[in-house]
Amino acid sequence: MLLALVVRLAYLSQLGGSPLLSILMGDARQYDEWARRIAGGDWLGTGVFYQAPLYPYFLGSLYAVTGPDPGAVRTVQCALGALACGMLGLAGRTFFGSAAGLAAALLLALYPPAIFFDGLIQKSSLDTLLVASILLLVAALQGGPGWKRLAGLGAAASLLALNRENARVIYPVIAAWLLLGFRHASRARRAAWAGVFAAASLAVLLPVGLRNYRVGGAFLVSSSQFGPNFYIGNHAGASGSYEPLVPGRGDAAYERADATRLASEAAGRPLAPSAVSDYWAGKALSFIREQPGQWLALVARKAALAINAAEIPDTESIEAYASASWLLRGLLWLNFGVVLPLGAFGCWASRADWRRLAVLYALLATLLLSVVAFYVVARYRHPVAPLVLIFAGAGLAAAPEALAWGRCAAHSRERAARGRTEATGRFFPRPPAWVRRWGPGVAIAALTAAASNVPMKVTHDETWINLGSLLVQSHRAAEALPVLEKAAAADPSYAVPHYQLGLAHRQLGQPRQALDALSAAIRLKPDYAEAYSALGATLRALGRQDAAVASFRASARHAPESAEAHTNLGLSLMESGQIEEAVSEHRRAVALAPAAPAPRNNLALALQHAGRLQEAIAEYRAALLLKPDYAEAHANLGMALAAAGDAVGARGHVSEALRLARASNQAELAERIEEALRQLEAPSR
Repeated sequence: MLLALVVRLAYLSQLGGSPLLSILMGDARQYDEWARRIAGGDWLGTGVFYQAPLYPYFLGSLYAVTGPDPGAVRTVQCALGALACGMLGLAGRTFFGSAAGLAAALLLALYPPAIFFDGLIQKSSLDTLLVASILLLVAALQGGPGWKRLAGLGAAASLLALNRENARVIYPVIAAWLLLGFRHASRARRAAWAGVFAAASLAVLLPVGLRNYRVGGAFLVSSSQFGPNFYIGNHAGASGSYEPLVPGRGDAAYERADATRLASEAAGRPLAPSAVSDYWAGKALSFIREQPGQWLALVARKAALAINAAEIPDTESIEAYASASWLLRGLLWLNFGVVLPLGAFGCWASRADWRRLAVLYALLATLLLSVVAFYVVARYRHPVAPLVLIFAGAGLAAAPEALAWGRCAAHSRERAARGRTEATGRFFPRPPAWVRRWGPGVAIAALTAAASNVPMKVTHDETWINLGSLLVQSHRAAEALPVLEKAAAADPSYAVPHYQLGLAHRQLGQPRQALDALSAAIRLKPDYAEAYSALGATLRALGRQDAAVASFRASARHAPESAEAHTNLGLSLMESGQIEEAVSEHRRAVALAPAAPAPRNNLALALQHAGRLQEAIAEYRAALLLKPDYAEAHANLGMALAAAGDAVGARGHVSEALRLARASNQAELAERIEEALRQLEAPSR
């Protein structure tokens, strides 16, 4: 445990000067925001949980004590990771002996993904602790279940399910083990044990279900994310790893909104969270029924990914963090492609105790299959690691005996080679005892190593891109540039880092460099709508209006369902004097986003420029119905009313716009509105 803690704290120390710790990415941002609300007193929250709730509440509880300090959280997680090593070692000692337990604890202490995840604001750190605690409780129950241990096992299993939804597959495994694995006990007693386990599990899950019912109207004991996640991993063209429902919107901030919007649009009515989940699950099941061959090929690919040495990233990669830590970098050789073959050898070496170890085999298989059922990324697979490592510890403990047998077998082969039979003059020796005893185990380990080390690449490493884009969004473009340049250098054929570089240069007031970067992005990805849009904005800022319109046209052509693309094109057309076409583009934007007020305000502006004043006034009013505190729409409506001769209405709306702009600290807008108000009042003086 001490070694594990020292290694983890040393790793964090090495990351101290890296930009990787300067900003939270992906799910970490959502967890942090959620935890801040919890620490601020909003313990109940609103709506049915979309993400598993345990980690945000763990984080919120820490924030309530330490303040919103991610550094303190990382330190606590390092301590919990060290505790998990001790738990795994104790479980390994019970199942396989002292040497195996020590080896399992040492492996987890030095296992790079465990070190990596303990340093992230991610729920994977709790996964390690909870799986290790479950293994320790299962080991303690080997001698005969006790009520307190059974209750602890049920609670630990439910806590794991509240942290990682697919972990619910372990309930039937543990229940079956309690009912079938203790033949010396009566059926009634075994049923009572299973009942205690079930009651303790429900005691943890029931409050979550009641909370979801109270605030969201649906009794869900975890979250409503099942359907979208199942669809992501099971649809035509799926890669086997994570892909956002809407390309380019993989951030956790968009996932729920996109899943709900798309499902509701397909249904033609707003859908409740459970109905949204059912919609996506239904689409996935339709694919499985209609294209079983493609689905089976996809499952085979996901199975290969699930046992592969690579830690497939979705937001942050272990390789990126290893570049900032020589300690983690030096341990990367100890990957899943090493420990899985060791675990396979450990399974063979301990096969004589297969009845006692059956629960471990079942837990390992079901957790791994539950990952394959959805999609494979490193953090989803990580809960499997403690189970693999406990068998790997058994494999390491058996290795000295196997090597000793190997040395003896070598001498036996030398003696056998000298033997002859009187009848034939030849000798066909039986396979040496070493081969008979250890050969199959070595062969299984070798085959596992070959399968798990096949090079497989699913996606680009987005770590530096994610970090750079968030720095740009935070108006820290100067810090973003070296990060994004690193991303572009790592994969010169990937368009996204060039696009983000263009945004950073624009923010820094470097339009020429922005043009170069955005043009590079478009060369690499000719249908890159966002890059065309950013290029158009840059060209417009340089006064190259015709070129800007052309870029915005390309953006709208490649993203015909994007209201933003049509809005940008409409605004650019207005500036270039092509008013009627601008009206058409703004109408398309309104049709694509009917609940958004900004497209209606822009349409009204275009109509007003076209001299269609009454239509413009109607659209301004429609925008204000959608957003009554829309300061800009109030100001525009006021000016339109003034042009229509309604001076009283004009002053009322412009005055309201000024109040709203000041209240929201929009200084530039307030200054423009003040000037408009002066113009309105000038004739009456």
